[in-house]
Amino acid sequence: FTVSFQHVHTHFGATATLVNKLGMEFPEARVRFVVPKGGRYAVSGGTIRQQFDGDSVHVVDVRVSLAAASTGTVGIRRVGRSPGT
Repeated sequence: FTVSFQHVHTHFGATATLVNKLGMEFPEARVRFVVPKGGRYAVSGGTIRQQFDGDSVHVVDVRVSLAAASTGTVGIRRVGRSPGT
């Protein structure tokens, strides 16, 4: 897969493009985004499975269903600040 990052003003956003060249599906593929701590995040193209704060970053694990011989895109964007930050 390839990952491209973009920063828009003060908001954090990133996309991951997953390319499945195999003849089998991956209904439980996972993508991990490591993003700045202190934000609330929303994803597109997948479902948040878990998220947690590390010492200096926030980690968001996203589940993606990827069909055989297909390409999928998962995005994350900051939608606000975490309570108390």
